[in-house]
Amino acid sequence: MLRFLFGEKHRLDTGELAEANRWLKAYIKETAPLAHGRKPTPEERKALKRTVMAKGLIRSLDELEQSLYAARRFGDLVTSRYMEEMDEAEEDDYHRCVYFHKNALIRVFSVLDKLGEFLNEQFSLRTEALKENYSYFTVLRRMRDSKTASNLEQLLFERKQRYQEPLLRLKKARNLEIHAINEELTDDLLLMPGTKHTPIEPLGEKIRDVEVGYQAACGAVLEVFRYLGKGQEKAEKREARYTR
Repeated sequence: MLRFLFGEKHRLDTGELAEANRWLKAYIKETAPLAHGRKPTPEERKALKRTVMAKGLIRSLDELEQSLYAARRFGDLVTSRYMEEMDEAEEDDYHRCVYFHKNALIRVFSVLDKLGEFLNEQFSLRTEALKENYSYFTVLRRMRDSKTASNLEQLLFERKQRYQEPLLRLKKARNLEIHAINEELTDDLLLMPGTKHTPIEPLGEKIRDVEVGYQAACGAVLEVFRYLGKGQEKAEKREARYTR
């Protein structure tokens, strides 16, 4: 989508993104309701909701990856340390990098929270009864406390622990950006009166944190839909044995 900005062709999915999309599409194919020409049953309506959620995750992962890619590419064009050193073209690239970095930062948690909403629906966890505005991490605790899909919960918990420190930094930056001030302006608070140079954000560090956040979000989606897909495969094999 955004690679056209750099004169490039569409992305070729690889790694965990390709695997996540493969399992997502398999889930959608298996669970899409077939209530054509009649009123859907309550179970079919629930299946439709989960199908729409899965489709939304495909789109959200794509938007996250594209935003991160654009932030990285524009960040590579910024070489100055201070705003005053930049010419107009470099300053434009700096602000473009900051824009797409913010976009990717917010989308990391958007993907995770959408995944939490899906898990809540898939396993009928009723997390909203405990906390009205819940997050992905609230759903993980709910899964652990209710001993729901324990194998999957353990996989997701291990991933959460692996990426805990960068996710905490990203969460703090996200909250600052949304609820307080523009995150890239926080360095201005440290400037002494009379200071002549305005430092720019450490773009490389911030983009690396978002890259880790992307890995955490993409990997979590992959774990969930691979778990559901393999469960479906086992059920189909059992049914095939019984119907021979």
